Amino acid sequence: LMFAIFCSIGLSAQPAIDTLTYTTPQGLIVIQGKINGNPVPMVFDTGAGLSVSNDSVNNTADIKNIKATINVRDANEQKTSTPMVKVNRMSIGRFEAKNLKVVSFDMPFLACYGSLLLGQDYIARYNWKFDFQNKKVMLSDKPFLPENGADKLPVVMLKNQRPFLTMQLQGNEPTQWLIDFGYRGYMDIDQTLHSGVTFNPQYPKAVFEAQTIGLLGSAKKDNLIKTQVDDLKVGKVQLNGIPADLDSGASAKVGLYFFTDLCNSMILNHTTGEYFVTWKENPAISLGFFDASPSWEAGKLIIGTRRTDSLSTVANMPSGMVVEKVNGNPAASFTSECNWLSWRLSFAGKTYTLESGNGQQYTVGQLPYATPSIKLQR
Repeated sequence: LMFAIFCSIGLSAQPAIDTLTYTTPQGLIVIQGKINGNPVPMVFDTGAGLSVSNDSVNNTADIKNIKATINVRDANEQKTSTPMVKVNRMSIGRFEAKNLKVVSFDMPFLACYGSLLLGQDYIARYNWKFDFQNKKVMLSDKPFLPENGADKLPVVMLKNQRPFLTMQLQGNEPTQWLIDFGYRGYMDIDQTLHSGVTFNPQYPKAVFEAQTIGLLGSAKKDNLIKTQVDDLKVGKVQLNGIPADLDSGASAKVGLYFFTDLCNSMILNHTTGEYFVTWKENPAISLGFFDASPSWEAGKLIIGTRRTDSLSTVANMPSGMVVEKVNGNPAASFTSECNWLSWRLSFAGKTYTLESGNGQQYTVGQLPYATPSIKLQR
């Protein structure tokens, strides 16, 4: 009996760990979970304080409406009041949270894939270890031990338990940048730092009129600058050649590709408030950005994002052009916004062609990003 009791105590002390495979069908991390026992794909988003459902998920997973609303603000600084719903049980692997009140809003990006946006209301309850090379994630109720050679990131939890990373850009005062896994990009530089940014002539300095997508819809951005920056310090590490956006309306944040392209692995220990990364020896930029991109508007494909500087491959493309063909295929062959998003987010080519109503063709190229580098200062 004493032996049995000893074994029971020993087993209970072992941390519960689940190892899962994740996918990136929309360029973001998607983990299979369950809501009220129903399978639901979940988009992992550290930048969201609350999880976000939609009518598709609500119906599939038997999520009930409640008489409550919440004021929300998205990445484009748009604000509105949205309904809330109650999730009785939400789980990934064996880790289940109960009675969560989440936002309900039909964002096309999520509704098209029947996905829930998984926010910090669930994420921050647990500890996560990502293997970006093999697309594996480990989940536990106990903190993970960092690997040999891992660096601890200077992270603090603020504003609905969202993680903020302290970084210093080109000798300016250190500032806090939201770690936003729901941002399909590298980094946005806060407007307060714009005047202090030194541009390296070896990198592109591309100017865009852009349509950016947030939870509450799209927003038009004029004079959005895409470039790369040197001398970005994160703790004891100096990063050079990091893709960055200078957007007058954006707050400072680092996106998913900042980590997947620069790091082999990452630990998010929420029970201790500690984040760790292992940096790549030979990082490379994997996310291309096209000089022009159509958006779905009222059943038509209309140019919403266009590079406007003299080095653009579409410098003479009219703003707001209606697209009649994409790679020779009629725009009408994209039968819905979901159909268009699926094609656009899965397209892996380096160039593609757009054709206007008068037969004018444009070969759309990508921004020529240079290879970044990482300098460890031990």
